[in-house]
Amino acid sequence: MKKTAIFAILFLTLLSGLHSQVSFYLRPTVNMKVNQGKIYGTPGSQPIFTTMTNQYFSISTDRKFFDNNNINLGLHLGVKLKEKHFFELGMSTDNSGIRTQAEAANWVAGNPPVRFGGNHNSSSVGSPFTRLSFNYNNLFWKNKSKTLQLRSIVGFGSMYNHYVNRKKGIFVIDEVPAFTLGEIDSNIFNTEYRITTTKAWRNALYLNVGLGFDFYTKKKNKYLFSFDLFYVQGTRNVQYEQHRIKILDHEKEVNFLYAFSSRGSGFYFMLTRRLQFYPWRPNKVKSL
Repeated sequence: MKKTAIFAILFLTLLSGLHSQVSFYLRPTVNMKVNQGKIYGTPGSQPIFTTMTNQYFSISTDRKFFDNNNINLGLHLGVKLKEKHFFELGMSTDNSGIRTQAEAANWVAGNPPVRFGGNHNSSSVGSPFTRLSFNYNNLFWKNKSKTLQLRSIVGFGSMYNHYVNRKKGIFVIDEVPAFTLGEIDSNIFNTEYRITTTKAWRNALYLNVGLGFDFYTKKKNKYLFSFDLFYVQGTRNVQYEQHRIKILDHEKEVNFLYAFSSRGSGFYFMLTRRLQFYPWRPNKVKSL
């Protein structure tokens, strides 16, 4: 965090000498996310994205799902050069997410038929962290009326979890409550469904790429707001889950273990507005 602050001060100091070509701004952000998850048949195996089944139940994860339960807020400090180059340092709340489904097998028996099982277990677990970012935006297109401008976005950063300290052996481990699947068949029951989620990294680097849309009024060409759409690719599993499922088959106990993970990767939808604070009276927007 200290290195980031020092870099920001030096960066802004060097650019402050380019008075006529440089403007500074703050950019508060509101964003939501499409999270991504992976399922492993056993811990350490290769991830797959299909439903896994056995004689008692099936289990799966959504490879992508819109996380409408979390709205993340952030703030970017930016520098604009020659009306088309944007450099930004940012900080935002964020979260990973894993959504799973486990469903008991349906069995038909007797006359008339009796249907057992079919109970459904679903959970969506998010691991919160702070997303630190450095982004470069390039303005590359305007429509004829200049009411819409497009920016390309590339950048990198870190998913920072200050609760984790691997050197001291400190990790964040939570037990997540889950409903059992109940009676699966006659004398066959799911007696335990336990989820353990682990956050094991303080810093997880990521890369991002996307597009930014800036909207202006037609009459006075006044800047209104921006909408950014971008993808973040994480490099480490910031969330790891183990699902322990116990089946009592008559008097025999059968145990299953499935693993899930998330790198914090996903598609972001961000609503924002640049608030220029230097110079106080911004220069008139020039054509590309």
